[in-house]
Amino acid sequence: MSFFASAVVECRAAEGYEAFVKPLFEAHCIKCHGGEKVKGKVNLKELARAEDFLQKPELLKKLLSVIDSKDMPPEDEPALDEAKRTRLLESLKGFLNRSAAGSKSPAPLHRLNRYQYNNAVCDLFQLR
Repeated sequence: MSFFASAVVECRAAEGYEAFVKPLFEAHCIKCHGGEKVKGKVNLKELARAEDFLQKPELLKKLLSVIDSKDMPPEDEPALDEAKRTRLLESLKGFLNRSAAGSKSPAPLHRLNRYQYNNAVCDLFQLR
């Protein structure tokens, strides 16, 4: 069941990226941060899909920082209205959370020594 739930979440994330984030970037950001000459070493044109976005958590952190502090878009460009800016920040935070959740490696299994095993069995069966 969790597989289907995660598939639904990924599908919604991709739809959210295609429907809102990508068009917003194309309208406000690609002029300076896309194509052959990019400013600030940030090329948003290479992020064609939501999966590409999830592979770059450092870029997500950088985007969150400059958008949240209102450093982007710059003063000489039209600013985002507050509703779009808030929705974009929420979307980027969601992408960052999904990116971080997918990068955790499983914890290694710990083998019990004979004393720990004995104590675990005694605790389990309430032998003491």
